[in-house]
Amino acid sequence: MSSVVGLFERRERSDGSEFVALCDGAPDWVRDAVYAAHDDEAPNDWRYAACFNVVCSFDEFAVSPGERVPEDLRHTITDDVNCVYYRAADVLEWTAGNVTRTGYASDWYEEMGGPDPVSVVRDPLLPLRDGLYRCLRVMVDVWADAFEDAV
Repeated sequence: MSSVVGLFERRERSDGSEFVALCDGAPDWVRDAVYAAHDDEAPNDWRYAACFNVVCSFDEFAVSPGERVPEDLRHTITDDVNCVYYRAADVLEWTAGNVTRTGYASDWYEEMGGPDPVSVVRDPLLPLRDGLYRCLRVMVDVWADAFEDAV
């Protein structure tokens, strides 16, 4: 486990629910990455858990602070993290957590072109899945840049 993975911990609320948080004393560059990965959202459990999953994936692919993260690895890490959130219930929960997240699909389609209409008929959640993928890719890029610039 990398030293960055160890900067996150699971905590328990008074109602017994668990959440992911940064450990006290985490370096500024890690705190800055968590803040940037929230992409103007208020702190929330989904973003913290996704940050932890991204950092775990970096660890799995042996990325260390100070290393450059090539484009193909960023794509691979996004795919790796995305599979955690692929169930329909997770996609809907992600969307319900902040309705402005649907804008990620719009951004994705502006960049990549719209979805195939037949695919949307087969999977009505496809635009939300694509938005979730785009959101995770933005978070991976934030963390990759933070890892590259870490000192």
